Amino acid sequence: MKKCIGIAIGVMVFIGVGSFNKIDFSIPAYYVVIDKSDFDFFDKKEYRNAAIYYDRSWDKLIKSNKSIYKSGICFFEVNDLDKCIKAFELLSDSKKYRKQSSWYLAKCYQQKRNFRSAIAQYKKYYKTLDKDDLECQNIKNEITRCINGIQWNKKDPI
Repeated sequence: MKKCIGIAIGVMVFIGVGSFNKIDFSIPAYYVVIDKSDFDFFDKKEYRNAAIYYDRSWDKLIKSNKSIYKSGICFFEVNDLDKCIKAFELLSDSKKYRKQSSWYLAKCYQQKRNFRSAIAQYKKYYKTLDKDDLECQNIKNEITRCINGIQWNKKDPI
């Protein structure tokens, strides 16, 4: 009986193979599904693998702010600053991710020694904080470091 069912399924698959060419299996744009592996990599903090995945599927990712945010974090963690900047600049207009994008952009610009842009992003981030927040002093310190970096670049340009 099992053998008979297996043969019947095999015949149906064989006959159906020719009709696969006529069926459109593409996913419509509004049903963009990100592979579960990117979430597994991100959740396990395997940023290198997640960054590779996000880089390869960038065109699909730009439809979802959450995916852009996760990709930006992965690019930041693996020190791919140009891609991180690209991701967080896309998110800077999003109200939900504005605060985080300002912080990541500031860090990226600071690492790239673009201190003026870093200061501008730190100021945007500072405006989102409560005045009694402990992080305010840290941001002021980072702005001071950037100012020192500008002065240092004038003395000893790269």
